[in-house]
Amino acid sequence: MVTQTIGTSVVNGETSVGSWISGGMDPISVEYAKLFGIALATNGLSTSQIRNVFGEVRRIQMKGMESISFQNDVLLLKPKLAYSSARKVAKKKEASEAAKALEKVLSKGIDAIFLANDKSTKWHRFENFANFFEAVLAYHRVNEKG
Repeated sequence: MVTQTIGTSVVNGETSVGSWISGGMDPISVEYAKLFGIALATNGLSTSQIRNVFGEVRRIQMKGMESISFQNDVLLLKPKLAYSSARKVAKKKEASEAAKALEKVLSKGIDAIFLANDKSTKWHRFENFANFFEAVLAYHRVNEKG
């Protein structure tokens, strides 16, 4: 599920997300977000499992880069993702695997934020992360069953 076929290329989101976070969205990242969101929905991951973490991303954005807790808040997204993927032990094995795939990809995205040396670049990367996450969520929501 972390790996998606885009055209004739196989794209691994876990290894590619870092370049999307540091360099911004591109057509491949948008297509990956689409296919990944569809896969998450098809495998039964609920919107609420995703929105809990995405809501925290929005709260961080609203507080802004100058917030004293910006970097800590972003780092704490990783345990929130882990908790979200483990908390609702899915009734279906596929949904549990989908939650773990989302955690893997987004955790690598968070890691990419902190490869930047200065706070301004970290903020810019965080914005790219938020855009990628929003794209995945949007495609998931459009394709969610139920």
